[in-house]
Amino acid sequence: MEELRESQFCGVQRIIFDTAATIREAIAQAGVTATPLCIFSRDFKETFDKISHKYLYAILERYALSESVITGIRNLYANATSSVQINGYMTKPIPSQYSIREGCPMSVQFYA
Repeated sequence: MEELRESQFCGVQRIIFDTAATIREAIAQAGVTATPLCIFSRDFKETFDKISHKYLYAILERYALSESVITGIRNLYANATSSVQINGYMTKPIPSQYSIREGCPMSVQFYA
């Protein structure tokens, strides 16, 4: 199992104060050392539902992942659909060009 870094907060239950303290320390250290710093903060509520597949593929290409890896991920999300259960009845599949399947083992890697 991969060891967690102290700066990793995705997929790990941590106290919000620890996260805020880590950010403050990073900002202070960057100020002392005159190191450029970029902090990206995202409220992950409903994030899995809002990621465009086109955007996901563009990001994977930007990170120079191999074409075979990107193709494999494209195949996982090709023809993706969702259904809704209402009063015990399932709707017909609804095509989806957005969302990363929550619970997908890769989902944490997209946000790590």
